[in-house]
Amino acid sequence: MTTGRGVDQTNGPEDGRIRIRRADSVARERLMDVGERLMARHGIYGVNLQRIRIEACQRNRSVINYYFGDRRGLVRAIMHRHRAAIDDERHRLVDRLERREEVTVPRLVDAAVAPLAARLKTESGRNFLVILSEVTFRTGSERAYAPSEPDSSSVVRVNEMLFEQIGGPRAWRRHRIGEFDLMVAILVADIARSVNHGDQSIAQGRRRVRELIGPLTAALVAST
Repeated sequence: MTTGRGVDQTNGPEDGRIRIRRADSVARERLMDVGERLMARHGIYGVNLQRIRIEACQRNRSVINYYFGDRRGLVRAIMHRHRAAIDDERHRLVDRLERREEVTVPRLVDAAVAPLAARLKTESGRNFLVILSEVTFRTGSERAYAPSEPDSSSVVRVNEMLFEQIGGPRAWRRHRIGEFDLMVAILVADIARSVNHGDQSIAQGRRRVRELIGPLTAALVAST
């Protein structure tokens, strides 16, 4: 680069490093895009990693290991790029409930579900919801109650608040809330698939998610 005074400001090695970082970022995003689409369609373990590499137009056969370590690392990266925004949004919703002193089971259920419903507006978001349901199902309701991922702190927060709101023995409440998290993931993913298949519009899908709040609340507060 040359300034207005005609002084050459080019930094050759640094420019090269910037280009490499940009290329790395593009390649990584392409792999996540393709991995997300194929895993949503065929399942996390139903798609060959080399197919992901080829469809992402990457020549290096070890490129997924290079960027993500393994299949699980790729899934974690896909999850993180959606979960971070969901986590922030859910925390904002719960903060508002606390400020207004409106913490109730139905409103907490809404706070749990609404950020997921917002992902229905894009194909990437819908594919994420499908993958999330598989991840949640594979880990089970006990892990769903207290996920350890740093970008799932809002899930822990809502679950702990629900724990204080519903009645019953402690172990039963923990199990019931874990099952709730599992049901949310599965039901919202089913709606995401329906939108992807063209069976309903995005608006219809979001309306269906809203309609889940009543039944989900009823399931949580049902007696032992």
